[in-house]
Amino acid sequence: MKLTRPSSLVVLAAASTVSAQSSYTNQSAPFTLQIANSANSSLNGLYFFACHAGAAIEGLCVGDASPTPTASTTFYFNTTDTDTTGGAISDPSQGVLVWNLPVSGLEGIDHASQVATFPYQVGTNVVVPTFGFGSSNSEQLVVQFTEGDKLTVRSYYDDGDYVQGQWPDSSGGPTDLNNWYACWTGVGVSYTYEALAWVTAGEPHNPTCQKIDVVRKFL
Repeated sequence: MKLTRPSSLVVLAAASTVSAQSSYTNQSAPFTLQIANSANSSLNGLYFFACHAGAAIEGLCVGDASPTPTASTTFYFNTTDTDTTGGAISDPSQGVLVWNLPVSGLEGIDHASQVATFPYQVGTNVVVPTFGFGSSNSEQLVVQFTEGDKLTVRSYYDDGDYVQGQWPDSSGGPTDLNNWYACWTGVGVSYTYEALAWVTAGEPHNPTCQKIDVVRKFL
């Protein structure tokens, strides 16, 4: 896929949002993201790539089984050692998924890091992550890689056992969720692709969604 390099003005404008990403500064080695364990065997082994979804916005689209190591198929995992107050973070295994957007026109700078976010849409339980600069902290997709290098999301909230009029039990521990799907869906600003998506709960509202695992493969 051909990537369009944004102008230096776009990158400079993005600097105003860098504070939303700056707490996650420990960057991993580069890796690819591969589909595994889908009931649809034709999906297994395919790799994701960053696909154009607007001005300096990218989705994670389903590609082929033999990706050429390029900017579009290379991702990173950024973590942090400290919380927002400067103290030690309680769970250093948590971090954000990062893609480096190629840029031109700035001396000594050839890319700008973008963090994956969850831009929720009302009317569906299917969330399509995108990379971009205009995200808020609340939209950042905080993830982890568990056994087998599977991409998961940790949740500390479960209202499944709530009882009317009773204070909920807060003694339960975190749950690692793996609700990834490949869906033919809207991505970013008016683009439609087969792309990575997350289903918040239950069966996906989008009938094209197919359950998958997402596995990290270091380069």
